[in-house]
Amino acid sequence: MQHEIIWCHFEICIIVWSFKVCQSSFVEMHNIVFQFYLANETKLQMGKLFK
Repeated sequence: MQHEIIWCHFEICIIVWSFKVCQSSFVEMHNIVFQFYLANETKLQMGKLFK
């Protein structure tokens, strides 16, 4: 019985862990996209300034 409880807990841990990994990589991707967007915006603004 004890073994089953531990196994169940282990599965929940894996689910939570993979969810956290997914969440953090999603946040990182969002940051990268946002930085890329900011860099593009900056280039556009600079282009307008130098014209």
